Amino acid sequence: MISQDDFSLFDPQKMGASVLPDKPSNYIIVLRNTSSLPIKVQISTTPILTSFDYKEEKYNVVYVGKSSKSLRIRDYNQHFTGTAGYSTIRKSLGCLLGFKLIPRDINSPQNGKTKFNETDESVLTEWMKDNLLLFHYANNDYADIEKELIRIYNPPLNLQGNFNKINLNFRKELSALRSCTSTKQNSMSDNLLTSNAYSQYIQCSNCGINLTIDEGLKNEEYIKCLSCGCIVQNTIYMQNKNLKSASNLNGNLNCSKELEHYAS
Repeated sequence: MISQDDFSLFDPQKMGASVLPDKPSNYIIVLRNTSSLPIKVQISTTPILTSFDYKEEKYNVVYVGKSSKSLRIRDYNQHFTGTAGYSTIRKSLGCLLGFKLIPRDINSPQNGKTKFNETDESVLTEWMKDNLLLFHYANNDYADIEKELIRIYNPPLNLQGNFNKINLNFRKELSALRSCTSTKQNSMSDNLLTSNAYSQYIQCSNCGINLTIDEGLKNEEYIKCLSCGCIVQNTIYMQNKNLKSASNLNGNLNCSKELEHYAS
């Protein structure tokens, strides 16, 4: 089992990226002792944080991750100096700060990939350096260790691979926030049904407004209604998931029948 003593501290205010390992690693991102998550939006659940102990200090864990190639060259730069288009923690923190998502790719605005505008990305970079610390551990078992770290610390900003019921509602609300671009927000608020290459609609169970499920939203399990703020389960996502499961089942059955045929 991995020990907290295996990790080394990196302070983005005092250290340069050159001290980080240029090799596969695991990392834990924590809040400084004087900091808290920046919840500047309407969200009904306050996450419960667990602590990482380091040299008799306790730090609240917000995110854990793995770097399959180089923590120094790739992951650190993406998270702390990059854009939300390539960093899940940046996107989560920016949404909590109230920043509006915009399409990441100008030439493919409907591909569902998003970021923040240049000014917001700059503010976010400074916020992260001022409020976060990073603990890192170079190793080659990063995939299994990441799963173990998520299980142990239940970081609220890890939306994938986190099955802990504690903070589940917070993760649902954050996921819904992350699914909305400024274009989608305007169209939903005005109750306009915009047609595109992919467009289906679900109805908010609270206020009854029609919510547009376009290409960028069809794979989101939960959607936030920007009219009333209610978190709604995306029935389109569930239908597609059920259809996929049924298709896989039929494929397995057909394969079994073929095997039986050849066996006979």
